[in-house]
Amino acid sequence: LLVDQSLGRAWTLNSITGVRQFDSLERFDADGTPAPILQFDEDAQGDQFSQEFRVSYDADGRFSGFGGGSLFWEDGSQRVPFRTNEQYFAALLAAQADPRVSPFQPVPNSALPIPNAVLKESHEEAFENFGTTTALEAFVDGTYRVTDRLSLTAGLRVTYEDVTGEYEVTNSDTPGRLGFLLGAAPNNLFAPTNGRLSESEQFTSAVGRFVTEYAVNDETNVFASVSRGRRPNVINVDAGGSNILDAETVWSYETGIKGRAFNERFEYEANGYYYDYSNFQTSVTELQDGEFVTETRDSGAATALGFETAVRGALSSGVSVFGNYSYIDATFDEEDENGDPQELANNRFRLTPEHTFAVGTDITVPLREQTSVFVRPSYTYKSQFFFDEEN
Repeated sequence: LLVDQSLGRAWTLNSITGVRQFDSLERFDADGTPAPILQFDEDAQGDQFSQEFRVSYDADGRFSGFGGGSLFWEDGSQRVPFRTNEQYFAALLAAQADPRVSPFQPVPNSALPIPNAVLKESHEEAFENFGTTTALEAFVDGTYRVTDRLSLTAGLRVTYEDVTGEYEVTNSDTPGRLGFLLGAAPNNLFAPTNGRLSESEQFTSAVGRFVTEYAVNDETNVFASVSRGRRPNVINVDAGGSNILDAETVWSYETGIKGRAFNERFEYEANGYYYDYSNFQTSVTELQDGEFVTETRDSGAATALGFETAVRGALSSGVSVFGNYSYIDATFDEEDENGDPQELANNRFRLTPEHTFAVGTDITVPLREQTSVFVRPSYTYKSQFFFDEEN
């Protein structure tokens, strides 16, 4: 619900109210084989409410700005049942230790120190996540026009968050036979929690920006900005306990130019940027005490350097061409925040190609006063990129 209310010649009140509710069920085969080994559900539910009030001021003078506050509330849960045929599940575990064992056939009696006859053809267990967040924010942002061509902008946002995370494992109706192999007995995969585990914490933070913009002439603008962004703290709760990740922060430095030429038939823009990340949150899988353990860490340090450019030109009233190119070198630093060597040192960010470009044309042909036909052929290229941060 959006409300815009004039409070006079220079003042405006804006209200944004949002409500969201979802209930979803996904069922999938995680092992990707015909064998009934790793079959999961994801039963997720959530409720959200948000309210923002914003007051804006603009008297067509040298100063304009806005300020306000917001409330956000969320309550969600996720239940993940796991189903398996223990004979095939045992074969998968045996294949990890002995490549000669097929993971697609029931395990023979000799493969594990338990008789095949006692393995269950149908086993089910589940874990559940719960999360509740209440966040309050206050923000202010203003622009001062020093001259007709030079303007300065500064903004600040302060956030308070009250977060609760919970985790619980629902034991199988009948104990699993393979839990001793993965340390999850009496379950097979998820270690029992003996009740619901819970962790709550409150967080405060501040982010902001400073921007300067200069109009070289009526058709060309240049700008520079410094800003600080934040990814909130995370509460991790599982059977091994709980831990709280520090907020991931980034200092962003950017400068660029935007302009038009040839009677506004040609538009261009170019900008360069540098990002400096602290407490970069990343997922790391490593061998611990003979087992592969995946955990999220928050001590990462990373940087990104890049630039982007784009052009668009009108060849006629119905034909235009466009193109853009971007380069980004986004990698993890040699050392983390604690000065220790990083396991992901020099690795590139996931889903981040170094080079990207696109070219195309937009052709529009009017057929009559209210009808037209268009065609927009384009070509896009991305250089090599990785699907995970371990590259």
